[in-house]
Amino acid sequence: MPHLFDPLTIRSQTFANRVFVSPMCEYSSDDGFANDWHLVHLGDRAVGGAGLVLTEATAVTAEGRISPQDLGIWKDGHVDFLSRIVRFVHQQGSVAGMQLAHAGRKASTYRPWSGSGTIPATEGRWSEVLAPSAVAFADNYPLPQALSLDGIARLTRAFTAAARRAHEAGFRVIELHAAHAQIPVGPGYQAPFAERIRREADILTGAVGLITEPPQAEPIVASGQADAVLLACELLRDPYFPLRAARELEQEITWPAQYWRAGPKSATVRRPIGSRPVSPRPGG
Repeated sequence: MPHLFDPLTIRSQTFANRVFVSPMCEYSSDDGFANDWHLVHLGDRAVGGAGLVLTEATAVTAEGRISPQDLGIWKDGHVDFLSRIVRFVHQQGSVAGMQLAHAGRKASTYRPWSGSGTIPATEGRWSEVLAPSAVAFADNYPLPQALSLDGIARLTRAFTAAARRAHEAGFRVIELHAAHAQIPVGPGYQAPFAERIRREADILTGAVGLITEPPQAEPIVASGQADAVLLACELLRDPYFPLRAARELEQEITWPAQYWRAGPKSATVRRPIGSRPVSPRPGG
């Protein structure tokens, strides 16, 4: 069976390892545009050695945002800065991916640290909140409009256009956010789902959900529960989890040349473009 730090090939794309960055909303955009925060946030995880770096839920329409501060890709102007992020992620040996999403009945609400529920018009509320039916998520959430057949077709076209923009920006992976049924939460709580789908549907799967330690992540891949693991909060606490995990599990990983002083003696060193080969050694 493969290990956590063995390469994974899907179609024509090879990932250096099976530690992936799960989408994590940053609520730091203005009119959907990425900025320096996203460059540093996503770039740092690539420097840390993750095989795949996924953006946060990225809205395919303006009204499909969770909050006014959500990342977006509903217009061509969003592509330019995203391209800059993609280039940096790929320069680190990682793969850049984008999660495309529509917030549905959870749209037009506060970002977590600013409040809860519907935002007022003075703070950017929009009138068109769309959902499968006209049922609010909670008492303090907007009452959505039920989607018509024309509305469904329009959203389908929006997802298609967003995927094309993501491709133009250089992203090599698209993840579609399909919402989520409430389930008991605990360490690795979704790994059994990934295992069953992998076995019964005979497709590749990734496990996500409270995966926090290398000895917990490795058996998920090595036992065949999933082909990769996706980490979220743990990568907020430790952007360099993959580098640390490889050292703890005594598996090889590529370290940035700029950080070679901190790498184990056997680490492969990633050379920046135009640099000369160096040999890793301990010390400062």
